[in-house]
This record gives sequence, structure tokens and C-alpha cells, in this order.
Amino acid sequence: MTSWDDIDPEILMRAYDDPIAFIETILPQLPIKLSPNQVRILRTFYDKDKKYTELQLVVGRKGGKTLLVSIIVLYEVYKLLLTKDLHKKYGLIPDAPVYLMCVSTSYEQALGVVFQYICALAQGSWYLGNYIVNITKEEIEFAKRIKVRCQPCSSRSGLGFPTYLNVYDEHAHMLTRSGNAAGDVVYNALQPNLKVFRGDGKSVTISTPAGMDGIFWELFKTGYPEEVKQKCDEQGTQPWRCVFQFSTWETNPTLPYDHPELQKELKADPRNFEMQFEGLFSSILQAALEEKQIEECAVGVEIDENVVDKETPRIIVMDPATVGSEYGVAMGHLTDTPKKDLVVVDLVRTFKGDHKHPVDINNVENFVRNLCRNFKIVHIGIDMHQSADTIQRFQKEGLPIHLVNITPKYNQEMYTEFFRRVNTKHIIYPNKPEIKEELKFLQKKYCGWGWRIEAARGHLDDVADCLSNLCLLLIQNIGKRAEWAEMIRFIIDTERKQYMKKYWQTHPEYRQKHKLRMKKWRKKHKKELQKYDRLYKRQERKKFPYRQKILNLFHNYHLGQLGRIEALLKLGGCCVVCFNTDPFELEIHHPFGKKQHPDIMINVCRKHHFEFHGNRWKAI
Repeated sequence: MTSWDDIDPEILMRAYDDPIAFIETILPQLPIKLSPNQVRILRTFYDKDKKYTELQLVVGRKGGKTLLVSIIVLYEVYKLLLTKDLHKKYGLIPDAPVYLMCVSTSYEQALGVVFQYICALAQGSWYLGNYIVNITKEEIEFAKRIKVRCQPCSSRSGLGFPTYLNVYDEHAHMLTRSGNAAGDVVYNALQPNLKVFRGDGKSVTISTPAGMDGIFWELFKTGYPEEVKQKCDEQGTQPWRCVFQFSTWETNPTLPYDHPELQKELKADPRNFEMQFEGLFSSILQAALEEKQIEECAVGVEIDENVVDKETPRIIVMDPATVGSEYGVAMGHLTDTPKKDLVVVDLVRTFKGDHKHPVDINNVENFVRNLCRNFKIVHIGIDMHQSADTIQRFQKEGLPIHLVNITPKYNQEMYTEFFRRVNTKHIIYPNKPEIKEELKFLQKKYCGWGWRIEAARGHLDDVADCLSNLCLLLIQNIGKRAEWAEMIRFIIDTERKQYMKKYWQTHPEYRQKHKLRMKKWRKKHKKELQKYDRLYKRQERKKFPYRQKILNLFHNYHLGQLGRIEALLKLGGCCVVCFNTDPFELEIHHPFGKKQHPDIMINVCRKHHFEFHGNRWKAI
């Protein structure tokens, strides 16, 4: 550990009094230069004349929030290290831990992002690195029993800790429903832990904004507005909290407003852009789509259900209901004419019922059977609600029916895809008054965890559910995602087989052990492996330049707007891959554990120009 005699005391005290001097002297290895607004935030919060104890940052996505939080945490650690008789000053039991708590929306966010930032900056510091005592999965301990702890949001897991600093990362997106993970419950449970430090304890709430609801909005409208875009009558009633509100490009100059990626997001969903990148809170209720956009996409012609077309692959979506709603059925396909990657809704039918005369399920099933006879139906998606009998009957008849679990996350994903296609005119649906009427009365309701879609009072959303679900199923089963899956599966499987031949030559002792494991695993996944073996043989016969094809897909086809894409792909009976699209990321897992044969994964990824970041491989 570096002694005081080796360090100029003036340097230490200058860094103690000024957070910017702390960055320049204690964290000179900082990978990114702070923007003027980030510097202003730090100077204002630590201004001794203003005596702020709470800081709220409302910043757009990619605005450098995590970096700023990491600097604040390590600055507080640094000041505690320089505090003489720390435990005696605050009346703590000798050798009792002093916590700086970072709470995030999820386990992955807390430990995979925030904690890694803090550890990397601390270990790279010429001063703080000497005071690190221990690093565990969730904590980094410094001298004087100072601990930085990162954890997912929970009111129970943080109780009882004497915390000198509370950081609430993405506070607006903590659940607003009741429970231990609710944003207001977590905040109210952890804030009293600061009182141990007699007014010196601080808290930081930082997030991309959501709706005008929940604890994050309440804190925003009552704090002192140092710089905000949205004014409220109540602002300034709690002057101990300083509030800043910035757009992404105001805190991150590398992403200016006219950046192509930001302009793409703006065009795809202007209202979501205001919240996600401009940093503006959204009204709780607003129309989901504009009337002009709805009309521009209603240029299709409904196909005759009795026409026979066995060439074009199509998908059917069923949204069951018996009373009070409509049983919706929609059919569509993907095409590249007149526009590339265009969703064409061929047909929409609704079957109405009431308490006296519920929907006749047999009529709906016969209608779907007729479509399957006349068209090439490759997938039928049906909501699990009130659909068990239909699924069993269709499965016995050999129809390609699949259960769809409409969770809040799935609902948000399918509507996100639908809205983007409407906004960019990548969908065509029949020009029917009932379809346009239903879409006009769709409402987007914002809440702490995100948003949900619901129909205005007196209206229905069954057709809208069918259309949005149809869009998502089409791109998952027929569109580019399916094409990516085949290419990735083939490339990694081919590379794995080539590598394994060399591996067994140099490690013969593992060959028999691996064979036994693979025998059990192949027996368990027999049907899936037969399917992939057929795929492998088919791809091998094509003699297609696979590597160039997949690299072209990386660079030329943008699917980042679709958000998280999760696909479990058994690769030749060995690996499972899970990938994002913007930027393209791979997570490769061995069925017997990540630690077995990691060199196989590294070899595959490096050959195809991937770079390792954290626990993911990103395309360069």
C-alpha cells in the first residue's frame, strides 16, 4: 500500500475538494473525456455552498450515465479513505462495514454493467488500486472496511446496511407495481440507511425517463431545477435535491442529433425518441399511432379465402375470445416487392360474441382449416388464453399450430415491431373501416417498467393484437431472423467440427469422457438434432459462400430497432447461441458448462471478426 510520504498532500487535498481534480489526478486512465455538461453536473452537486445531498439525473440513452455513476461512487470512496477515524467520527462500531450501495433494475445490469465499470476504474487507478482489499461477485472492498455493493432492486436485500451513498440506476424503470422491487418501495426502504452519517450521506437517482408516474417523476417535479426542459409548479419544494435533464447529445457529443442511428430511431418512432433520447417524460396516456400513418398503410386488398396459392409461405395468428371481445384471425406473408421486407396482411376476420351467444369455436376452426387447405401455411400462432382444445385438435390433424405466451414483455416487443413498421410504411393491411377504427383508438400507457397498449374506453384491440403478433411471428419464422439463425448455426457448427478433430488429437484423454456425455445429451434432444442434421446436409449441398453471406447480413441489414432477439439454437448437439442485433452480439454456451472447451468458442468468434466485451462477443 502506498504510504502518505510518497504522495504530495496538496494533490490529495485538491482531489478531495474538487471532483474534476479527482478525475484528472486519481483516475487519469478514464477511457472517455467528460462532456462540459457532465463536468457541470459534478461541480454543481459537490458545490459546498449549495449543500445538496441528493442528485437526480434525467438523461437519454447512451448519455454516459453509467460512467458518471461510477465516478461519483469512487469519488465518495476516495473521500472516505482520506477521512481520519472514520468509524469514530460517525459513531460506528469499530471495523463495521461502510457501504456504498448501487441498485439497478436487474441482476445483469447491476453486476454486468455498473459493477464492471467501478471495478475497472478502481483497479486502473494508481491510488485506489492500492487500497483494494478484496473483490467478490457483488462487492469490492477497500481499506477501512469501505464496501461498494451492487445488487438488483429489492427493498429487503438492502435493509440494515449503513450506507454512505445510495445510487438508483435506471430508477424510472423499476417496477411501479407493489412488491419488493417497486421503485418507491426500494427508495423508501434504503434512504433511511443514510441517516447514520449525520447529513454527509448522499443519494443519486439516474435514469432514462418514462411516464409521468412513479417515484422518479415525483422526485423530478419536487427537486431544485438546476437545468430542466419540463417545468412543474412544484419544482423547488425539496431544495436539497438538484435536478438535471439532458438529451443524449448534450452529455455525449459523440452521438449528435443528426447521427444516422438517432435519425433512424426518430423516423421509426418519434414519440419513443422523445423519451428515450431527448430525455423527456411522456404523458401517461397518448394515442399509439397517428391517423395519417394508419391511412397510409391501409392500401391493401383482402385476399379471397377460396383462392388457392401453395407457393407463398404464410402465417396465421389467432386471438381467442368467447364473450365480451372478438375472436380475431389474421393471415399474412413477407415480400420484397414493391418494398424490401414488407409485411402484407392478406386477410383479417373477426368473430363476435356476447354472453347470450358466445363465439362458435367450431366456425373459427373450420375457417382456419379452409385457409390451410388453400394456402401454404407454415406457422399458426395462437394465444394460450382459452385455446387448449383448439391446439389439441389441430395438432392431431397435423396442422403447424404453436402456442404463444403473451407476456407483458412479448406484448411490448410485438407492438414495438408493429409501430415501427407502420411509421416506416413497411406494412400493408386491407382498407377496412373496422381495422382503421380500432388502430385509431389504441392508447399507449406509460408506467415505471415501460408501457403497455390498451384500447380506449368503449373500443376493442383484438385486431391490433392480431396484426402486431403477425408482424413478429413473420420476421421470426420467415424473415431475416430465420435466415440469420440458419447461417449462424451452419457456420459455428462447421467450425466446431473442424476444431474438434484437432482437439481430440492433442487431448485423447478427454475423448471417451466427452463421447459418453454427448451420447446422453443426444438421446435427450433426439428430435431436435435430427432436424438440424437435415438442415446441415441441405446447406452443405448448396455450396453457398456462408461466411460472406453472414457478414453481409451483419452490415447491410439493420434489425436493431427490434430490440432484444433471443433464440436458442442447438448447434450440432454442442452449443447454444443467444444473440442481439444492434450491435450484433453472440453468447455461446456449452451444454455441460461454460468452462468446458472455451477455446472452441474463442476460435469460432475470432475467425469471424468478433471482439470480446465483458461476457459477450461483438461483431467488429
